[in-house]
Amino acid sequence: MRVGEIAEVSKNVKRLTARQVAAVDCLLEKTSLTAAAECAGVSRQTLYNWLAIDEFKQAVDDAKRASVRQVTRRLAGALGASVDQVISLARSAEDEAVRLRAAVAIGTMLRDLDTHGEIDERLSDLEELVQQQIKSKRKTP
Repeated sequence: MRVGEIAEVSKNVKRLTARQVAAVDCLLEKTSLTAAAECAGVSRQTLYNWLAIDEFKQAVDDAKRASVRQVTRRLAGALGASVDQVISLARSAEDEAVRLRAAVAIGTMLRDLDTHGEIDERLSDLEELVQQQIKSKRKTP
């Protein structure tokens, strides 16, 4: 996620300096705080101080979530082709071991997809219940 994109995903970025916005980008790009601080041209302590600021931390969190959504969309786009390839291998690979592994992979993918669907449904139900409880508390004097 680049600096311009960060501005699109976080309302908090308007309250940040240009160096802080660059630091958000560096935090997404680098694997350590030291490397992120070097990338942003600030000290490690400055980066720690910024991470203690709610607006900065929220901008980092917003950018991380947006980055995960972006990668998830890319993976979802490739998923159909991946499934087609596994099915093709299960049906017509010359090597019996390859056909067997592909067949097992199909079962595993189906099980994982089903589990994910169940978790997603349960999470949605819990979120709805929480929202109902919040509304109920607001109505109660």
